Amino acid sequence: MFNRIQLGVMYFDDYFICKPDACGTLGFSSYQKCTAAVRMLAYGIASDLVDEYVRMSESTCLEAMYKFCRAVVQVFGQEYLREPNAAD
Repeated sequence: MFNRIQLGVMYFDDYFICKPDACGTLGFSSYQKCTAAVRMLAYGIASDLVDEYVRMSESTCLEAMYKFCRAVVQVFGQEYLREPNAAD
């Protein structure tokens, strides 16, 4: 399930694609960014607690979570985030 979410988010927003920076050093992978976002959402913890686990700065963790949430709503919103109907 995590891989399906990660791939959907990665295809929606190129922020999650691992790219080299201006110095040629590879940035963080989509797995690192998605893991940081999911851990922050699942455990309700602050970004400064996640940054040590995934070795990302606090600001990068916050940006990853913000972009992750927006992408999940756009990619999976129609299928999984619909409003309840009478049958529900």
